Amino acid sequence: MSDSSGHRLTTLPSGVRVVTEAVPGVRSAALGFFVATGSVTEPAEQAGWSHLLEHLLFRGTARYGSAEIDELFDGMGAELNAGTGRESTSIYSRVLDQHLERAFDVVADMVWRPAITAPDVASEQEIVLEDLAMYEDDPQDQVFDLLGEATFGEHPLGRVEPPEVALEGPPAAPVVDGEPARARRRAAAGAAGVAGRGGAGE
Repeated sequence: MSDSSGHRLTTLPSGVRVVTEAVPGVRSAALGFFVATGSVTEPAEQAGWSHLLEHLLFRGTARYGSAEIDELFDGMGAELNAGTGRESTSIYSRVLDQHLERAFDVVADMVWRPAITAPDVASEQEIVLEDLAMYEDDPQDQVFDLLGEATFGEHPLGRVEPPEVALEGPPAAPVVDGEPARARRRAAAGAAGVAGRGGAGE
């Protein structure tokens, strides 16, 4: 399905939605994977797990090691990044159009088949806690949390970050054994989307 703006929406049999837009005359492309899971989907005892899982995507897959992923994107002169918000988690890349197929293959493997291990969880747990400690030093970011708390109260949208308490201790077994499977089920139910825009053909 396409509209007058040039966007094309395709829903795959799995329920994953793919939005593309071809932009003639440019040699770059933007690619993003978006999953409808974030802090709003987390019970209090799992607060922060979406952020932790976002970090774990970069620890590698069965096909690509963590260092190999870095080297591949550096070699393509491409950007690779991710973010977790209240209602979604995203991983995105900007590449030259000639590298789009390779970038898609790697990012898709990171999203759908991450090689999550208990040692990786423990390591990334410490990194996330350090990130959250730095976040506390930025009043410009904190003001939005305080506004959310005042507006939404006890609802997860009103939860004030950072959720250090939920990330302290040993969440490794539940994260490794349970949460990825739940994330895949949410994606399979249509809670995931892929977007691409740029000079490459659809």
